[in-house]
Order: sequence, then structure tokens, then C-alpha cells
Amino acid sequence: MSTEKSVIKGTPEPGPVPKDIIRLYSMRFCPYAQRTRLVLHAKGIKFDTINIHLKNKPEWFLEKNPLGMVPTLETPAGEVIYESAITCEYLDEAYPEKKLLPSTPYGQARQRMMLEHFSKVELHFYKIPMRRLKGEDVSGLEAELKVSLTKLDEYLVKKETKFFDGDTITMIDYMLWPFFERIEMGDLEPFLDNTPELKKWRAHMLEDPAVKATIHSVESHKAFLKGYAAEKPDYDYGLFLPQTMSSEKSFAAGSPAPGPVPKDQVRLYSMRFCPFAQRTRLVLHAKGIKFETINIHLKQKPDWFLEKNPDGLVPVIETPAGEVVNESVITSVFLDEVYPEKKLLPATPFGKAQQKMMLEHFSKITPQLFKISSARRKGDDVSGLEAELKEKFTSLNEYLVKRKTKFFGGDTITFIDYMMWPFFERLGMFEVQHCLDHTPELKKWTELMLEDPAVKATMHSTENHKTFYNNFLDGKPDFDYGL
Repeated sequence: MSTEKSVIKGTPEPGPVPKDIIRLYSMRFCPYAQRTRLVLHAKGIKFDTINIHLKNKPEWFLEKNPLGMVPTLETPAGEVIYESAITCEYLDEAYPEKKLLPSTPYGQARQRMMLEHFSKVELHFYKIPMRRLKGEDVSGLEAELKVSLTKLDEYLVKKETKFFDGDTITMIDYMLWPFFERIEMGDLEPFLDNTPELKKWRAHMLEDPAVKATIHSVESHKAFLKGYAAEKPDYDYGLFLPQTMSSEKSFAAGSPAPGPVPKDQVRLYSMRFCPFAQRTRLVLHAKGIKFETINIHLKQKPDWFLEKNPDGLVPVIETPAGEVVNESVITSVFLDEVYPEKKLLPATPFGKAQQKMMLEHFSKITPQLFKISSARRKGDDVSGLEAELKEKFTSLNEYLVKRKTKFFGGDTITFIDYMMWPFFERLGMFEVQHCLDHTPELKKWTELMLEDPAVKATMHSTENHKTFYNNFLDGKPDFDYGL
């Protein structure tokens, strides 16, 4: 009974919570519900989700929680728990295998006091941008928020740790995170300029699998906030609805062929864990192109897909005119040319050739990643292969040092960055993150890429990548893993 689309008044009540899982009643853009989702992911708790339309709540939901708020948890025994901090502490106690709260009463009290202090300003992350939209003065709110952020920064300086209660993430980090994810939503990034330790904390948090599993793009947050401020919240913003024929679940042999591509958008045939298809998704998101997605079961491909692309590979782009374009680089170049509003490739022929040559060099690295993984799986020595990979990473690092730029094409993300990124996202999957230890500029590049909205919109957690990849190597790929 998991849902992405929000359920409304009149929707049938879901059945009992299945045994051995827990149910979360949520709303996709709610920072408080995200706290609970973070804890569920961090602790590896199996759960399903029912998203609630908070302006048109089902009667049966109000019976479970008369306050009508999310998050709300329901157990197979029918126990109902609500309010974000309470649900999170409940989960930490009920599932003790990976504790997030400290073990001592004082340690727990200290985290609760910090959360209580933060609660005084957490809604400023919303109040400031909403009042700006109305043209109201926000200087007082901004001053209060700056004071609070400075205190948090000073706390980290004093602790001398990566996170707020040590060098690993604990409950307090997850309780604070949802509001810091929304920094760009309110154009509040300058508030971090004088809080270097807090800025580092935020970068570390973006590396966390639970954060990656629950994150929304800046554009999605902004669009939802704008609708919410206008009293027209779109709780399903960003979801592809059935009439556009988008799918998350993969289409297999025997699936009906989709209809024509709707006017004013393109269709992407993809696979959720494919790094090559991710290249095309990155470009679509970065350029703000309206598109729908059909995910393909690559072991049981529908006949109608093979008619469009006899190679049977993804990504494939289809236009309303019936034009079909395949292969990751070709589709990405095609999109950059057809939608010229935000160009990703350089304007000059030589600039384009430079990026294409760099991509050609990079294409020698990607097989190396798979070789290392395959050899390690067989129990072979991978030190030689890793040494070769480190040499290649060193060359990329030297390129950035020589250019003195944040990204490979300048100080803003360009085409080449998006073509390379999907494989760097998977370094954890290949277990070669340590190969970046001696390439500081390349490491900085990966951190900057993690801040990019298109990257956030297309990202999977390392755990999800690993699970899919291991199943793939075992000959049992689950193309719908995690859905």
C-alpha cells in the first residue's frame, strides 16, 4: 500500500500494516516527516509510506491521528505514534540494532536540549522566503537566524568533531538536517559564509546514504514553497502522473506500448540504476526540459521498445515527432542543441572538441571501475588495478589544478561534468573512494557536484547502488529495487 501520490478525502483506507514492517504516513515535502524518513533509512527499517494530502485529509487518517499531522507511524499491532521527535525516538528504541541516540541519559538530554534551542528558529527557513514573496521586511528574522547558525558553528568548533555529537552521525544531526537541506530554497546560502564548520557539516551530511535517499532538488523545494505560499500547495509536485505515461516500475515483455509522446515534452526510456541513462537525466534536469520517463526491464525488454531501438539499450530519447535518439553522449548533445536556452556545451568549436576529447580519455576509466569490482569479487588482488585508477584520478586532479576552476569546464557546471558524474557517484558501490585520498581538487569537485540540483534529483544512495549491482552480478537484477 505504499504511495507516492498523496491520498485524499474519500480514498479507501489502507489495509493492515504488513507483518515485519512499519507504516509511515507522510508528506513528500514536509521537513518534520523527513526527520522520520531519515531515521527509518539510517536504521535500515523496512517500511511503507502513505503520503497524505494535508489540505484534503482522508477521514480514516484523522481517526488515527486527530491532529491530522505528519509524520505518523503505525505498527502491525495497530499502535499509532506521531510528532517527529517522538516517532524518531520510538524507532530508535523499538529497533535498537543501530542506535542513533547516545546511551547515557545525559547524552540523550543534551541532544534534546539542542533540538529545543533549534526549534526556536527552524521555521525561519520557511518564514523568511515566504515573507520575501509577500514583499515583507525580514531583517529581524534574518538576524535571529544568523545568531542561531553562529551558535551552531561555535558548538562544532568547540567539539572539534564532524557532526554535532561526534565523528559519526547521530540523532541530532538528522533532526537538524531537513531545514539545512532547504537553505537554497530560501536563498539563505550567504548565511553560511561566516560559519565554516557548519558549512563543512552540511557537506558531510550530503554524503550520508539516508540523506541521499530522502533528498529533494532545490527546484522542487522552491516550487512547492511557492505553491504553498500562494495557498495552492502541490503535494504531488514532480511526480509523473499516469496520463503522461511515466513509470517508475520497469516495463517488461508483454507490457502495453505507450501512446504518442505528449506535445511540448520528450520521453526518456531509461533504467533507474544505469549510469549512462543518468547522464541523460542529468542534462534533462539541468536544462529544465519537461520530460516523462519509461523505465525498461533490460532482461525482459518489450517488443515495442526493441522496435524503437534494436540494440535494446538505454538511454533512448523520443520526441513528439517520433524522432528516436539513443546512446548517452549522443542523446545529451542532442538535448543541448534542441533546447539552447541553457547551454551546457561550450560555444566555440574548439571548446566543444576539448570536452569531447576529455570524455574520450575518461571513457578509459569507466571499464577500470568494473574490472576492480569484478576482480575483488573473485578474491583477486586489486592493488595493481587500483594503482592504475589512482594514476588516472591524479591526471584529472592535475587538470583542475592547472585550470584553477571549480569544475572541468570552468567555474560553473558544464557538459563534461555531467558526463563524468554518474561514475563518481558510484565510487562507494565500487569500493574505491580511497583512490581519491591524494587528489584534493578532484575530491572538492565531487563535493561541489553533490550540491547541484540536477545531481540531487537523479541520485541514488550508495546502499541502493550496491544492492542493485550485487544482484546484477548474481544474475538477478532487481530493476525495481527500492520502489
